[in-house]
Amino acid sequence: MAFAQNSEITYSDMLNYTVNLIKNKCCNIDAFPTGMPAAYQNGSSYTVKTQTVRKRNGGDGSGAVGAKPAMPITYKDVTLTTTATVNDSVLVLVSTETVTQQINDFLTSRGITQSDKLDTPTSFKSIMNYYNNISSFLAARLVFVSDAYNHGKYIFYNGGNVTYTNVSLQPDGIDLTSSEVSTSINDLMNATSNVSNSHSINITLNYGTSCSSSSSSSSSSSSSSSSSSSSSSCSSSSSSYFIAFMEL
Repeated sequence: MAFAQNSEITYSDMLNYTVNLIKNKCCNIDAFPTGMPAAYQNGSSYTVKTQTVRKRNGGDGSGAVGAKPAMPITYKDVTLTTTATVNDSVLVLVSTETVTQQINDFLTSRGITQSDKLDTPTSFKSIMNYYNNISSFLAARLVFVSDAYNHGKYIFYNGGNVTYTNVSLQPDGIDLTSSEVSTSINDLMNATSNVSNSHSINITLNYGTSCSSSSSSSSSSSSSSSSSSSSSSCSSSSSSYFIAFMEL
């Protein structure tokens, strides 16, 4: 966040920059980017794996006197397909308006901004207090997610219910004492090192089969297909990472 020498910084300046930073870094603000994998869109389905195997049937007669004749040898190709359906409330679109409102509500609850102070120049202490609190906000809202099937890594904004870390520095007064500088640094480090918000993608796996058969005792062939599926609700074994951005 750069400003010209001797320029004044207002809460509006910092707020607008924070919203734009979130929009630029998170892939689920207003619309998903072009080419976004289905694995990262709630409600989408995608194929995990397809494999075809051949099974032999018949031809098991012993050939002994009085034994039943051998059954004709037939082969059946069975195709196994595994699909995944994303069932995850974090992987949804969030509007810019929602992000802005949530930031405003958060800062107001911390006693940092009110509507009549947004365009008022801020002191250095107020800027530090904003940094610390917005770090707490970002630490709770931003997650860095990867899935079990190597579709890439993406940063998401969590618009749901979250828990924020506490910040000790208060905006009262202008001067920043040496003890408050230490407190500010500690609060900033605690907020940005918060990893309790790690997230794993929730998916439902579906298993399906289809088959075709042919006989080796005739020149003609026939095919048929049937399918069955089962599903199990699970949490993917993907590694999920947390990241908080402080590029202010």
